[in-house]
Amino acid sequence: MPDDRVVRDVEVALGGGAAFAAWHEQIHLWWPPTHRLAGEASSRMVFEPREGGRILERAVDGREFEWGRVQIWEPPYRIVHTWLPGGPSDTPTSVEVVFSPAGEGRTLVRVTHSTGQLGREGWDRAKVRFDHGWTALLRGFAHHTQREVPS
Repeated sequence: MPDDRVVRDVEVALGGGAAFAAWHEQIHLWWPPTHRLAGEASSRMVFEPREGGRILERAVDGREFEWGRVQIWEPPYRIVHTWLPGGPSDTPTSVEVVFSPAGEGRTLVRVTHSTGQLGREGWDRAKVRFDHGWTALLRGFAHHTQREVPS
């Protein structure tokens, strides 16, 4: 049976609350410009920190590109949201981000991306892209926190 998840993680030298806050409050600082739907590095990533909140990219001209919606908001431990960058809103996938203690002043940030409502065929086509994408995003997050790069 093919795997229906992509799991990536990174350990950062921030306590859980600080890592959680950096993830959503500073997303505009660590999200790589190469991963923007507007096609412009000057667009701004926005994370609305609440259940029902949007994760979106706002272009300079005001256009908005929704990347997902927060389904579960459990600060400072967990965020679950849909994921639909560039895809139809009726086939979202699911992302869970968990912040776990990893020693004094350190946090393991684990991203688990799963099929959600996307069918098997669609997932099998998208999985490699998601795998590479999360590796790049976690590298951006690690670089922003000036800590370790994910494996």
